[in-house]
Amino acid sequence: MRKTILLLPLAIALAAIFAFTLVQQDQGEAAPGGEPSGGPPASINYACYLAPAPPIGAPVIIANQYESSTITVLDGTHLCPPTGKDGGGPPPLPTLRCHAASSPVLGGDIGVDIVDQYGIAPHIIGPLVFFCVPATKDFSVPPPAPYYACYDSPAAVAVGPGPIISNQFETGPISLIDDRAFVCVPSLKFGAGDPGVPPLTCYFATSSFAGVPGVPVTTQFEPAFPLDVGPLDIFCTEAVKLVPPTPTATPTATATVTPTPTAAPASVNYACYVAPGPTLGVPVAIENQYESSTITVLDPTYLCPPTDKDGGGLAPLPTLRCYTATGPFPGGVGVDIADQYGVAPHIIGPLLFFCAPATKDFSPPPPGPYMSCYDSFAAVAVGPGPIILNQFETGPIAVIDDRVFVCVPSLKFGAGDLGLPPLACYLAASPFAGVIGVPVTTQFEPATPLDVGPLDIFCTEAVKLAPTPTPTATPTATPTPTPTKQPFKGDTDGDGCADVNENLPKAQSNNGGGRDYMDPWDYYDVNGDGFIDLLNDILGVINHYQPAPGGAPPYAIAFDRGPTTGPNSWNMTAPDGVIDLLNDILGVIQQYQPLGCV
Repeated sequence: MRKTILLLPLAIALAAIFAFTLVQQDQGEAAPGGEPSGGPPASINYACYLAPAPPIGAPVIIANQYESSTITVLDGTHLCPPTGKDGGGPPPLPTLRCHAASSPVLGGDIGVDIVDQYGIAPHIIGPLVFFCVPATKDFSVPPPAPYYACYDSPAAVAVGPGPIISNQFETGPISLIDDRAFVCVPSLKFGAGDPGVPPLTCYFATSSFAGVPGVPVTTQFEPAFPLDVGPLDIFCTEAVKLVPPTPTATPTATATVTPTPTAAPASVNYACYVAPGPTLGVPVAIENQYESSTITVLDPTYLCPPTDKDGGGLAPLPTLRCYTATGPFPGGVGVDIADQYGVAPHIIGPLLFFCAPATKDFSPPPPGPYMSCYDSFAAVAVGPGPIILNQFETGPIAVIDDRVFVCVPSLKFGAGDLGLPPLACYLAASPFAGVIGVPVTTQFEPATPLDVGPLDIFCTEAVKLAPTPTPTATPTATPTPTPTKQPFKGDTDGDGCADVNENLPKAQSNNGGGRDYMDPWDYYDVNGDGFIDLLNDILGVINHYQPAPGGAPPYAIAFDRGPTTGPNSWNMTAPDGVIDLLNDILGVIQQYQPLGCV
């Protein structure tokens, strides 16, 4: 009996999925003769059913005939399958998932004449009301297009009797309410989409369909989301013609607008968010201006979407997935690097990261670009951080003074794009807390749901990256690196952790990252062997436990640290003369690092 009760929900679920599949095959596949069912070419129609979901609040850059701006995608509102009308088959287009949306463009100043099968009427295009994206209803990866932006635009149109429709949810007559409610136009999202699909005119509608629970919907905003679909609310049909009513104004506009496009090339910027994953250990042959060698790609570390900076636009580049990496290049190359924050001399150190292109919808990643990132600290005062915009956040970020590494375009097994600019990278922070389950695919990680954490690195286009032009000046330049950072494996503060490790990002604290290369007390290595281990360091501090000055065993300064003063367990101060439980024993345990800092 217990087995029967447990199996009953599974049987019902399987039967529902089977029925769904039959309906889809019956309505969407070709007839036995090889021609699509319905005969004539299908017009574009969508029936939109109520399907509410929690707000998303995602910033999205769109472009269409009415605006090119950043909108905010809000609550899920409708699910709109392609729909056959009056005997015509459903169009070969994906289902749309529509969300309420807001835009800085208020509308109200654009007049258009719109013609569809129900008549012609003048419209005033109002503000944005919905943004619609492609969806699948079987948890598979959604297609990359089309996108529709829908604008409030009422117009008096008498529709007469409603059509007979056919889609996966229902077949039968529907009622249309007189007067158009809004207009949807094809749009680009972050530069991608299909501007060739026709615009749509939309009417409020009703039908006898009551709804169905648990439709397995996937979109770029809602991965694998079971959706309860309610009654019909909107019917959208292809607009035969959508033109401004006053064509005489075009000649004057063409002469004055020509110079504008040249003014706004987007700079290349990436915001990198902590996103760890399992170690790979993959050998990769790379080639760039510093080396041509085989490297080893190790731990996934960051997810870096292309990012708009201070309203300068979004570069048309893919997201990068960055991995820690090692290679034979020893470093030691001198370069001058200039970016928007200033010019500084650098010594290029060893390889830190290798970055590969990624997609965030489980589709195959593009073949490039690739970036190799090298340790290269330089003192640069950045001032106030920029205001950024990407798929994860919009707003000001804090950029911490001093560059921490430099990324250069690279070839991977001979493929890539060496024409991209290099990047100068800084530690950074923002209010963004993270998001779970981002559907990432790279050449190393196929279809991986990724938990993305806070911002850690901001990389910006380097205006100039070239060897120091005057070799004769080298003797005078040699003192410069010494007060800032020693070359590869040097240890300025003598605490057992090399400068190259202490200048790694905080995300790599297990290798010494996030520390101060001039602070001798932030790496609790009592014997200077580059490791904080159990035998030498933790037991060593315990064996020197001396909570009051002058007691036994004999006090040794190497085992002593003062209280913690910063946000991290390693932000310790100079020895305070006692080796106690709170500062010293717990302090060294919290810094346990058997992987070492060498």
